[in-house]
Amino acid sequence: MINTSFEKIRNLSLFLFAALILVFLTGTHLSFSVFFLVFYSFGILTCLHFSDTKITEFKNLLFILICTSSTYFIYSLFLYIDYKNQGGFSTFPDQNYFYNVANSTKEFSTLIDGLKSITSQRIHSESYAVHILSGTIAYFSEKHLSGNSVLLQSFVVACFATFTNIFLYKTLRFYVDKKAALTYTLLFAFLSVNFAYSPWLLRDIHVLFFYTLGFYLAHKRFRLTTLLLFLVLQLIVVNLRPVSGLAFTFFPLLYIYTKGSKHKYKYLIYVLLALFVLLFSIKFFSLINSATNKLINYQTFTENTLSSSDGIGASLLKLPIGLKQIAIATVSQIQPFPFWGGIESAETLFECISTLIFGAAGVFWFYVIFVSVISFIKNKNNLPTILFLALVFFCVFILGNTSNMHSRRIMAVYPIAYTFFVYSQIHYNTVSSKKKTMKLFAVFYVFLLVLYIAFKYL
Repeated sequence: MINTSFEKIRNLSLFLFAALILVFLTGTHLSFSVFFLVFYSFGILTCLHFSDTKITEFKNLLFILICTSSTYFIYSLFLYIDYKNQGGFSTFPDQNYFYNVANSTKEFSTLIDGLKSITSQRIHSESYAVHILSGTIAYFSEKHLSGNSVLLQSFVVACFATFTNIFLYKTLRFYVDKKAALTYTLLFAFLSVNFAYSPWLLRDIHVLFFYTLGFYLAHKRFRLTTLLLFLVLQLIVVNLRPVSGLAFTFFPLLYIYTKGSKHKYKYLIYVLLALFVLLFSIKFFSLINSATNKLINYQTFTENTLSSSDGIGASLLKLPIGLKQIAIATVSQIQPFPFWGGIESAETLFECISTLIFGAAGVFWFYVIFVSVISFIKNKNNLPTILFLALVFFCVFILGNTSNMHSRRIMAVYPIAYTFFVYSQIHYNTVSSKKKTMKLFAVFYVFLLVLYIAFKYL
């Protein structure tokens, strides 16, 4: 069955390549032709590299690559049609900002001049990395191919969402077998926020990708080259979102603590780490100061927005400090609630479907957290050290973002909790306990819906 499926995927990919080459040669939609050729070539090479020459592993990675990318690209096209019909972005208006900045590079005679213009403006300082990437693609598309477009930029975001799934699969392979890793990766790929946010011109999927990659690398055997790679990734994430870049420091520290403590050159590693901290201390202090000010601004904005309302958000803000953060963090793992929330304000069929996709992702994630909490309470003393420390970081990260709690800001650490969820489902929970927990979750969720309807309409 698996071999038959793989043959079909292989034939489909060959047909896709042939079609793309034909389009490329005819000069029609040249930007998309080059994009697909580069993406799938790089994707297949990535699958080959991380398969460790094992055919089953390669098949699984290729299956994830083609299945998820094609779905994400279709979803991007789906929302692009709505963008054209609406004459602009009806959801997440800050997409205009990211697209316009990328598109500004075409006004310059050289790419270097275009990127200099972006990086010289302080207003773009918190997202330099995404501007450089999207600006470079926009420049080459406009100057040498058939032009830049919202759809092309959306496809680029979908690429990062696709590779997030690949590295999630590789992370799960440290804990479960190939079949389980593939199954749970596909569940995450199609039911989580990774799918919901995959077409939007935002930086959140990029941050999610680099956090997933960082978590994967933290499981690898210790090497100095990997440690240097962490430093490069840190620099990129800092320039995607400074606050996220500061928190990303956890991954190289986790790597050193769990994998480097027994290395024969561990004292040299500690010296290099100390030098790194010393050299970049000024930058870190600047990041901490920037993060603190940003969180204060977010908190002030959130409080001002909710102060005039009488919803649950306003009620949570009135709780004492400490209890307030815990309550907000807990509620954040249920959002959007109810799952149809926001559909009444949707103006088109596309917006309705998009809202329901976000709703499905919310229900799925609530189930993941529900199962994870129960499993952690029962088995907290039997966890691998690296997974336990990562879960502590997950909780701290969520609590640290309560000033402006939104799935966009916290989903970067979702692969950590999801890895524990998969680990507990395979190693701790029996078939009967899984059914029991699922029934308990269904009853609890329905109970919350009844409470919501009662308070809102009665």
